[in-house]
Amino acid sequence: MVERNLESNNFSGLSPQDLWEFPNLSTWKLGNNTFSGPPNSTTGVSASLQKLGLHSNFFSGRLLPSSRIASREFY
Repeated sequence: MVERNLESNNFSGLSPQDLWEFPNLSTWKLGNNTFSGPPNSTTGVSASLQKLGLHSNFFSGRLLPSSRIASREFY
């Protein structure tokens, strides 16, 4: 299990593409920043990702195909 926690770091603007390119990541916490726009992932989220925290941001658009969302935890 690999966890990245970037919550409450005052990040803003569009999310950089490389934020989404961690193949072994199981938990990704990006809440309490002010990211905006689409999640900016051209390849999608890693299959190993089980928990994704995006709360308190201004993302828009789709992150995953709806068929893949049911098995993951979003907050």
